Amino acid sequence: MIDSVLATGIKSGYRFTGMMVTTGTGTTASFCGRGVPVTVSGITSTGNLKFGVATDGVIQSASALLSFGAGCSLDSNGLPYVSSANPLSN
Repeated sequence: MIDSVLATGIKSGYRFTGMMVTTGTGTTASFCGRGVPVTVSGITSTGNLKFGVATDGVIQSASALLSFGAGCSLDSNGLPYVSSANPLSN
């Protein structure tokens, strides 16, 4: 379930987007989602990292100051993955 605030695409200073890919009848759908700070610099900054996650479940991050990073892309098989990011350390 997605709450009414998140359904607008912006929550807690981050803008959220996602995509779903189906490869055919009877196959499992794949997905990719990302969260990007609404404001990346100054006193009103809402975050300094972008985050992405794909079907593999690995949360990845990249600097919010880069124009690219933690984006959703499709591989040669048409499956989504998080591009230009590093796995989040825990």
